[in-house]
Amino acid sequence: MGAGVGLFLGLIGLKSAGIVVDNPATLLSIGSFTEPATLLGGICFLLIAVLSYRNVFGAILLSILIVIAIGWGWGLLSTAVSFLRHRALHQH
Repeated sequence: MGAGVGLFLGLIGLKSAGIVVDNPATLLSIGSFTEPATLLGGICFLLIAVLSYRNVFGAILLSILIVIAIGWGWGLLSTAVSFLRHRALHQH
């Protein structure tokens, strides 16, 4: 039972990252890795797998932070940063 729940949650994560997409013929298909968000999701997944295999403490958190830094370097976080700036400026 636990493995089924884990696979389901993994599928939800892969779909959210754009790695798995809907396909009417086969139900699931591989997403387009030409999209930056999908590419970053794939990089994060591979980093988690490699760091976990090497028993690195905090592999998931470290992978997320690395991918955030890459996304920031590529200029993909401008919307989130402007949202946070806007929210910080308008708090009372």
